[in-house]
Amino acid sequence: MSSTIASRVIGLIAEQVGMDPAEITPKSTTEELKIDSLRMVDIIFSLEEEFDLTIQFNSNDPDGSNFKMNDVGDVITYMENLVKTEG
Repeated sequence: MSSTIASRVIGLIAEQVGMDPAEITPKSTTEELKIDSLRMVDIIFSLEEEFDLTIQFNSNDPDGSNFKMNDVGDVITYMENLVKTEG
């Protein structure tokens, strides 16, 4: 796991949910972080801006996307793979 990508993802999520990044781990779930669907879309837009990449995600059909966010580790892994292939 790239610590740079992981720290950027955690920092961005922490900012979005109003928490200290030290409180968030890769195992932190969306439920624990109280991330609802609207907040999820905000996080996706922020990730796209932060990494200058496009995330394929349809908020009307979230299960139809490769982007999963059951926990922060999912997002870190997705972004590492996306940066590797697109970046």
